[in-house]
Amino acid sequence: MSTVPARKNRLSNTASVWWTGALLSLGVGLALYFVTALSIERDAHQRFQHQVRNAQFAIAARVRAYTDVLRGAASFLQAADGVDRASFHRYV
Repeated sequence: MSTVPARKNRLSNTASVWWTGALLSLGVGLALYFVTALSIERDAHQRFQHQVRNAQFAIAARVRAYTDVLRGAASFLQAADGVDRASFHRYV
């Protein structure tokens, strides 16, 4: 009869060790998941901000180019006495 309680005690120790290991691995897995998710999210945010800056610079450069063209055309029209189609075509 004395072997039955010892065997039951050994099984309960094995089960508690197993549950402790399972919970520990679950906790470590969740921690690594959240760290990885935060890292991926931060990287995606940085890439998005970089693309936004590139788009802003491209738009600003195009607006400056169009503004320069319009100012040049306005200056040409103000400087010339009579602007006809041929003279404007030569300017452009």
